[in-house]
Amino acid sequence: MDHRHRDRTYKKSRFQQELEQSVSRKLISSLLLGCLLFCIAIAAVNALSQNARREDHLESVASTFHEVYNSTSAFLLDAGHTELFLSELRNDQDNLRYLISQYNVSALVEIQLILTDSEGKVRFTTFSEGEMNLHR
Repeated sequence: MDHRHRDRTYKKSRFQQELEQSVSRKLISSLLLGCLLFCIAIAAVNALSQNARREDHLESVASTFHEVYNSTSAFLLDAGHTELFLSELRNDQDNLRYLISQYNVSALVEIQLILTDSEGKVRFTTFSEGEMNLHR
């Protein structure tokens, strides 16, 4: 047996080695490019999704604001309540406290109230003394 002949058949030629290296580099670059494109696509889908959710959230916030505003306005501007507010400036305030607490039970946002007379003197408030100092 000729041992030189056997060694020569298993040895890779320089061309074959360069070809394998070139294919390996192209394969790795293709994989990296594919990963990059995939990440860009994921980021784009994420951004579009967040934008859509942001619009829905803003509409929801605006709707809730209008609901709270309209509900509170209706409560405060109701003719019977206005008369009670004015009469409570002179009389017992328990009815007014009850009316406000009754409203706050079902309201989305609780109201706090400060009633003053024409001279600016506070005649009724639902704020505690410490909170009132902040508002003054």
